[in-house]
Amino acid sequence: MALRIVQGCDAAYGIKKRADYTAIVTGGIDDYAAGKPIYLLDVWRDRIQLQDLPLHIEAQFFKWAPEGCLYVTIENTLWNAALIQTLRRRGNVPLMEIDRRKKYNPDKKTRFEGLAFR
Repeated sequence: MALRIVQGCDAAYGIKKRADYTAIVTGGIDDYAAGKPIYLLDVWRDRIQLQDLPLHIEAQFFKWAPEGCLYVTIENTLWNAALIQTLRRRGNVPLMEIDRRKKYNPDKKTRFEGLAFR
């Protein structure tokens, strides 16, 4: 089974106990199976400081790059602008920015399915 593998990053900043987690999800779509099922391959989450976030995103991408991970998606928001700029400057991870203001994105499953065909 050959999967189209992509990652999504939901970034959060802060290490306090009440801070949100940063989550990086790795998923794969089987383009050849009926219904194109989606498989959850990996989930990483932690509370981390902003300056450490690019290293964690790169580490998760490198973990899955040998398996064919295509890119990491990050929502293009004001909060994520510096993160996206830093990752692009470093040049180690192919990025896809998601701008939810320009598209109707009804749910996470539909959004993930759309990522695999870009």
